[in-house]
Amino acid sequence: MNILVVCSGNICRSPMADIYLRHRLGLKNPSYTVSSAGTLGIHDDLAASQAVSVVASEAGLDLSAHTTRGVTRESVEEADIILVMEKSHRRYLATMYPGHVKKIHLLSQYVPGGLGLARGDDIFDPVGMEREAFRQCFHLIRSCLDSFVEDLES
Repeated sequence: MNILVVCSGNICRSPMADIYLRHRLGLKNPSYTVSSAGTLGIHDDLAASQAVSVVASEAGLDLSAHTTRGVTRESVEEADIILVMEKSHRRYLATMYPGHVKKIHLLSQYVPGGLGLARGDDIFDPVGMEREAFRQCFHLIRSCLDSFVEDLES
């Protein structure tokens, strides 16, 4: 199964989700592949330093080798499931790739209770904010992905 995670720039949210989801799924089933991309089409930049730091300290994962990439027709066509951070990402993908709408899902659809985020809400973009915002964002992403993995396995 091929899972694509999408945010705006592919500098923090989708790379954090990508590496964490690869870690979670790789522990159980190597037949899953996970990748990430951004709707802004930024290529070959590094992940935000705060994202690298937070993922390392909170989950023990190394995001330092990540380089950004934009969403492509091929990445959308190859994906079985596309997880997006915001409703605007879903609208963009639905407009650009209307034949693939059924596989596009807001990550917040999988939010567990008690996190202050409702199903269908956007997962906020911490770019330009302090490290604590990146930590809070990663916590939301991680919690949603844990629920997503539970859904996949059931």
